[in-house]
Amino acid sequence: MAEAIYVKADVIARALGFDTVTSVYNLTKDGIIEKVDVKDGGRKVKRYDLVQTTNRYINHLKAKAAEKKDNTEALDADARYKKAKAEKMEIEISELKGKMYRSEDVEIITTDIVYAVRSMITALPGRLAVNVANCNTPTEASAVIQKECYQILEELTGYGFDPEEYKKRIRDREGWEDIFKDGTEEDS
Repeated sequence: MAEAIYVKADVIARALGFDTVTSVYNLTKDGIIEKVDVKDGGRKVKRYDLVQTTNRYINHLKAKAAEKKDNTEALDADARYKKAKAEKMEIEISELKGKMYRSEDVEIITTDIVYAVRSMITALPGRLAVNVANCNTPTEASAVIQKECYQILEELTGYGFDPEEYKKRIRDREGWEDIFKDGTEEDS
């Protein structure tokens, strides 16, 4: 193993690329590099081990770079989280305004319409039985059936999407009903 080379602060400053020795003293004060006791001509003096000091300073720079990288990654992660949260809030606002609908809500509304059509069609034979039985000709029976079918279609045109009902659905699902009370509901 090579013998240690002990040097003064000005040599360390030049080796590390500093303009003055003040930076070397500051690194020493902060515990990043250290002086060691050596004998010089029979007296004890404080000097820097050139190799050890250089290695410690390099490790210090690596640690600072890693810390900076960790901070940058943490900031990036925080920024991504905040962006995702903002996007979620935009979606919720669009949903509250009735500009966007969740697939499960569309499914519920579609299912409601299907059940309404189903109940109207299953009620049709009972509504037609007596009236068709009293008809004297097939043409009269056809007219009665046609009238009932048109009545069902007319009822279905009245079955429309109610934005207020949808907003209520959202509030109920999200637990926001207390926030959006419009004064017509009684407080519990």
